[in-house]
Amino acid sequence: MLMHNLYKRMVVVAIGAPMVCGLMLYAPYWLMLLCLAVVAFFAVYELNHMSVNQVFWFGSICIVVSLLIGLKAKFVLLYLGIISWLLTLVVVRYLKPWPFNVCSKFMCFQILIGLYAAWLIWLSSPSLLLNITLLTWVSDSVAYLVGSKYGKRKFVQSISPNKTLAGFVAALVCGVIWIWLPMIIAIMLVLAGIWGDLFESVLKRSAGVKDSSQIFPGHGGLLDRLDSLIATWFVGFICLQYKLV
Repeated sequence: MLMHNLYKRMVVVAIGAPMVCGLMLYAPYWLMLLCLAVVAFFAVYELNHMSVNQVFWFGSICIVVSLLIGLKAKFVLLYLGIISWLLTLVVVRYLKPWPFNVCSKFMCFQILIGLYAAWLIWLSSPSLLLNITLLTWVSDSVAYLVGSKYGKRKFVQSISPNKTLAGFVAALVCGVIWIWLPMIIAIMLVLAGIWGDLFESVLKRSAGVKDSSQIFPGHGGLLDRLDSLIATWFVGFICLQYKLV
C-alpha cells in the first residue's frame, strides 16, 4: 500500500515539479499573476466543497478585498496575516470540536495571504521563492517517508493520526542540513510548513473528510498540496522584509 501510494506521488511530482519550478524561474509577469489567481480561485472553490457550509462567496470577497488592500498597503495585509495565524493556535487549542465555519474562514484568509506573499517574494527574487518551495516539498516528503516506515510514536494524534514524531524530527533535520538558506531560517520555514499542514488537518477533521479532493493521485487535493506552502511563503516574506534571507 505504501509503495503504491509512493508510486502515485512520484508520478505527480515528476510531472508537476518541473512545471512549477520553470514557472517560478522563467514565467513572465502576467503568467505568474494569472497562475496565482487561478490557484486562489480553485483553492477557495475546493474549500467550499469540503462541507455543506458555503464559503465560496466569502472567499471571493476576501480575494477582492485582499487585492484592494494589498495594492495600497501590503504590510497591513501581511500583519493581519500574522494575527490570523496566531489566532489559529487559539482555535485549535480552545475550540473543540473544531467548527468548520470558523476554520474554513481562517483558511480562506491564509490562502490569500500565502499566495500574496509568494507573489511579493517572486517580484523580489524568483530563486528565493523556488528555494522556499523546494525546502517545503523536501521536508514534507522526507517526513512522510520516514514517518511511514519508522514512525511508532504519534506526534499529534488528536489532529492528524498519521503524523509521527519520527517524521517531525526528519523534517527538522532537513531544515538543519538545507545549505541554501541560513539554518535558523530553514528550521523556521519547516516549522511553519508543519503548522500549515496541521491546521489543514484540523479543517478536514471539522469537515469530516480525508482529503480536500482527489485532483492529484496520491497527494489529495489542491489544498493538501498548498497547506504547508501558504505558511512557508508567508514566513519567507517576513524574513525577506527583515533582510534575514
